[in-house]
Amino acid sequence: MRTASDPSAPMVLSWRTRDLTDQMTYLIKLLRHYCQVGREYYWNQAALIYLEDSQGRQLEGLLRTGNIRCRQEDANNYIRRDTIRAAPELNAVTLVKAIIVKGTEYPNVFIPFCTDTLWPGNNDPNHMRRMLYCAMTRAENTVHFLYHEENYRNEPVLGSTRYHQKVEGSPFLKEMNEPHFVLHARNTLDNGED
Repeated sequence: MRTASDPSAPMVLSWRTRDLTDQMTYLIKLLRHYCQVGREYYWNQAALIYLEDSQGRQLEGLLRTGNIRCRQEDANNYIRRDTIRAAPELNAVTLVKAIIVKGTEYPNVFIPFCTDTLWPGNNDPNHMRRMLYCAMTRAENTVHFLYHEENYRNEPVLGSTRYHQKVEGSPFLKEMNEPHFVLHARNTLDNGED
């Protein structure tokens, strides 16, 4: 993929966070940054593209808690009106599942939960790569991948042994290494900066 944007400014940014809580906090900060013009927020400048229904519900709850208008799109591009609370309906962050996102573009796309456990997870890697490519090409200006790196620890139960599961960013992110195209960054929440 090539971008028509200024080659000195990356179009694709991947953000690594400590854990899922940090990822959600940082997502809100990024949305506010990219949707604010002066003192106004133009929420329709952003779309959140997710993989699973449970993630859509989690993101919708997150946005409501952050007082950010959102609208959920289904396979027929029907917008669930109950997520917006009347006019202005068009000034809302779009929530859309990756499998149905074809054909629509958004100024700024955010793809949270972009970990190896989902992209590709136990699914066919070629299929998942194509689906992620489709999701990221919905962006007119920038696309942001958010993922967390975390160790899960299960305590022994009935004599079983403890094990760790490392969660990392999707291996597809490592395939995007073209200079001046992708910016891989760690968020600044660790030291309290914006």
